[in-house]
Amino acid sequence: MDYIIKSGMIKYASYRGTGRLLLTRRHVFALTEDNSAGSAGGLIGGAVGALIGSAIDSIKHRERKPEYLADPDLDFLDDSVRKSLRKTDLLTKIAMGPDLVVIPTFAGFDFSIEGQSTLVWRGLIHKGKVRRFIEAQCVSISGRK
Repeated sequence: MDYIIKSGMIKYASYRGTGRLLLTRRHVFALTEDNSAGSAGGLIGGAVGALIGSAIDSIKHRERKPEYLADPDLDFLDDSVRKSLRKTDLLTKIAMGPDLVVIPTFAGFDFSIEGQSTLVWRGLIHKGKVRRFIEAQCVSISGRK
């Protein structure tokens, strides 16, 4: 497998919220999700409002192509995956390698490289799949939580 994408809670620098973790053989991408109309619609109109807001978000992002998708490390992504990432923005990109420190937590992982902010990802249901992918890239995980 060349990549894995999992949703969860992301904390990086001053950002705290929902997002996606995109792991490739060479990098960890933290992505934020822009579903502002869906969230606002859900708060105002409940389930129906969320559906209407989600439709507005889809129309708004139909032709959007985030700049980070031009990264050569993501050339292998097929069109359906690229389409699903239209509502996302790049928060950070961390190289997978010997400098990467991955620390397991109860609900996810902390990714850090000296000199950068720590990327915190929480996604308890996806933790096992993310762990197996990281280990398959020969990146060591500190501890065994």
